[in-house]
Amino acid sequence: MEYIFQESKKEERRFEIRDDGLYYRSTKDGERVLPWDRVRGVHLFSPMKGVYTCRIAGTDGFKAMLANRSFISLDEFNNQDAEYVRFVRGLHHRLAAHPGVRFTGGSTILFWFFALAIPLAVLLIAAAFWVSSVKGRRMPLSPLIGLALVIPLAAVYIKKGKKVVYAPDDIPSRFMPGSDVVVHVTHEGRE
Repeated sequence: MEYIFQESKKEERRFEIRDDGLYYRSTKDGERVLPWDRVRGVHLFSPMKGVYTCRIAGTDGFKAMLANRSFISLDEFNNQDAEYVRFVRGLHHRLAAHPGVRFTGGSTILFWFFALAIPLAVLLIAAAFWVSSVKGRRMPLSPLIGLALVIPLAAVYIKKGKKVVYAPDDIPSRFMPGSDVVVHVTHEGRE
């Protein structure tokens, strides 16, 4: 089973599930085989709606990432949801026989703090300073009230994306493209 995607204009990544391990080739990093018994972990993540990634880490420091969409241009991507789901499920199935592999998904609260809370706070406070300088008055409280209203929204995202540990045969659906993608994987990890 193979999965190919374009990470950027200059980098194509190719992954293949082989008997001896995970084959990885990148136009940027070269190629190598990560033996199955040297896989330390698989981490699934969805930073935004419609974007899914799978990070694979080896015990020797090897790290590689694949995504469900392939780069075409800065504002255009080719979604490869069915192929991505098929490959990630096959990878999980293959690694299920290796008890040392850790399967995780989501992110830490620290990620969401930096991804949501800090930019929103900076934006709202900058808006307050701008309004106060334009109108020549004291800093208004409305952006701060807006920040207080946004915090519960951020909490929803934090809860939805929190880090979890899961079994390889029970991948949380929130870390995989649509439930309408039907994939059949045999015990070999092949269709």
